[in-house]
Amino acid sequence: MKIWMAACSKKGYEQMIKVKNLWMRQDPMTQFWTVVKCKSMPKQSIPESLSKNVKEAFFWADAMIFFCATGIAVRMVAPWILHKSKDPAVLTMDETGTFIIPLLSGHAGGANELAKRIGKMTGSLAVITTATDREHLFSVDDFARKNHLVLSDWNKAKKMSAGLLDGKEVKIFSNFYIEGEVPRQIEVCTIKSEKEKQSFLKEDVFMIVWISLDPPSKDFLKEYGEENILWLVPAAVIAGVGCRKGISYEKIDCAIYETFKEEGICIKALDLIATIDLKKEEPGLVSWCQKYRKKLCCFSSEQLQKVPGHFHSSAFVKKVTGTDNVCERSAVACGGELICGKKKKDGVTVALAKKKVRIKF
Repeated sequence: MKIWMAACSKKGYEQMIKVKNLWMRQDPMTQFWTVVKCKSMPKQSIPESLSKNVKEAFFWADAMIFFCATGIAVRMVAPWILHKSKDPAVLTMDETGTFIIPLLSGHAGGANELAKRIGKMTGSLAVITTATDREHLFSVDDFARKNHLVLSDWNKAKKMSAGLLDGKEVKIFSNFYIEGEVPRQIEVCTIKSEKEKQSFLKEDVFMIVWISLDPPSKDFLKEYGEENILWLVPAAVIAGVGCRKGISYEKIDCAIYETFKEEGICIKALDLIATIDLKKEEPGLVSWCQKYRKKLCCFSSEQLQKVPGHFHSSAFVKKVTGTDNVCERSAVACGGELICGKKKKDGVTVALAKKKVRIKF
């Protein structure tokens, strides 16, 4: 996690360092960037304007915490706000450390959860204003973030929250086991037969949350109404990729998308790309991962050859790379279970593996 922090006074700076140190004791892997813009602290103060620093951080930070007046923070981030699915979590803490306030991306960006965590560390009061939180109701975007699920339609999510606040009920259908205490106004369903499905559809249900790698069937959408079904896609698929040297970005893009389409899996389910370390600087592959913001995991030929399982073996690939299969072995090496064996696509090979999915309330 990457957290950017800024202070505009000496007291704010002291609070900033306090929060950072307390956080690091619990989670030393978090990356922090601390910024000071204060005339009374010339040695620590950055030379450029704070607004310039904010602009840059807004597009790479997971969270931004301002130790200053809320108005300053609002004015600083306002020009760069895009959408709750893209914006970082933005919070403010007053320089006395009395209040910690989530301003932006309370659910999708995790700002509310960050505020509660910091409040618990420091004794500050987390000021949560999100309606579903205040009413202790289910928040579908918060649920999605915590469980690494991709929201397919933000308008439907908004409609669902409004309905819950109005006292309506939502049913969740999941192809994966869900654990934890079920929130009020939520019912978790499993539909194993056509008879159960018909019974389910006859009930008066406001909206359905559909959790699966594949979309609801056309009949299901038609029968209940596509506008009432919100699809959450688990980001649980690893794409193992092998390719010729110098392969173009376009051919890699085509190969990955065609493989997902042929397997009937939504491309939003893609979590990361895996390959052999010989390809870690392959321009086309690196560019693809950068564009779609996907992590590129690389393994040595020795590591890949030790991966247990049955794979399509190629003497030529082994001679060139040191392992008999790149795409399948690298996908499984990331902790996945192979769900699609090697597919050859114009100089690119792709295999898909699925990680274990655990869903919790």
